[in-house]
Amino acid sequence: MAEIIQAVATARRLAGAHPQATLPCPGCAASVKAQNLERHLAKLHAGALQAAGGETQRVTLGGADRWIVRPAIGLVVVWAVVVTGVFASGVALTNPLMAGIGAALLVVFTVLLLALLGVFRARLVLEHDHVQLRCGLGLVSRSLQLPTELEVGSLIERKDSSLTNLSSNAVAEDRRVGRYLRLVNGGRAITVGAAKAAGLGQHWAAGGWRAGSKRRGWDISVDRETMIALEYYLAGRGLLQPKV
Repeated sequence: MAEIIQAVATARRLAGAHPQATLPCPGCAASVKAQNLERHLAKLHAGALQAAGGETQRVTLGGADRWIVRPAIGLVVVWAVVVTGVFASGVALTNPLMAGIGAALLVVFTVLLLALLGVFRARLVLEHDHVQLRCGLGLVSRSLQLPTELEVGSLIERKDSSLTNLSSNAVAEDRRVGRYLRLVNGGRAITVGAAKAAGLGQHWAAGGWRAGSKRRGWDISVDRETMIALEYYLAGRGLLQPKV
C-alpha cells in the first residue's frame, strides 16, 4: 500500500503543476490527461485515493528475482565440468557415485527452473535518496545513491526455432520479452524489467532518460503497476519530468 500512497501523492502534485501533461495512472497504469487524473482516481481507484496522503519516505517494491538466474546457470556449468572431469579421469562409476551425480543434476536444474519461473523473490527498497536491491535469497544486496542516470530499452531472450520448426534451416533468434529501466551511478547499476510497461517515453520528458541497447539480463522483474510506482518515486526526486 505504501507504494500506491507515494505514487498517488506524487501524481497529484505533478498533475497540478503540469495540467496539460499525460501521466500514467498509479493505480492501473492507463495514460490519463493530468487535468483528468483526480476524476479518474475518484471513479476507478477510490480506495487508493482515500488512503493516499503525503509522499512517503520509504517504499518497498517486490518482484521476481532475475539476478539469481545467472548463478543458477553457473551451477549447471559447474555440474557439467565436474561430471566431465569424473568421466575423463577414469574413476570407477559406482552406484553411489552415479546416484550423487543424478541427485546433483536434479538439484541444479530445479534451482534453474525455479529461477526462470520467477519463484525466487527480490525487493527494491526506496528510501529518501537511496535505492537498494535485495536478491539472491536475501544474501545479495546492491545500493545506489540518487541522483542516477536512467536508461530505458528492450529485454530480449534467445528463442530456438528448432523447437517448433523441423526444418534443418531452423536457427535460434532473439525475441523481445519486455522493457527495462536501468538506474546507473558510477560503476554500479540496478536493472528493473517488466513484461508490460506503460511506455516511459510517452509520459516523461526525454531529458531525464536515455535510450539503451537491448539487454538479456536484468535484476528484478516487476508488473506494470510496480514499474509505474518506481517511475513516480524517481519523478518525486526530480529525475523524471512530465512530457508536455
